[in-house]
Amino acid sequence: MKRFVTLLALALPLGGLAFASDRTGQFDKVVIEIRVDADALSDCRETLEKLDTREVYTDTGTWLPSLFSTDTVGETVCVVDA
Repeated sequence: MKRFVTLLALALPLGGLAFASDRTGQFDKVVIEIRVDADALSDCRETLEKLDTREVYTDTGTWLPSLFSTDTVGETVCVVDA
């Protein structure tokens, strides 16, 4: 029981920090727009779908499991350039 109380005392502040950080907008996703001609829109979307299925690596070459990469990476969309 003492171990449970100690773990709970350590976990509650971390949970509060995560909740507060989420509420402050620290983790807002960024939407990246790729502007293309109307003719290239389908090619752009197809390329993004292929890239979405590829493995993610950091700049140092470390593999990043999809568990960690999907929540923090912004969304990329193809938009017709007017």
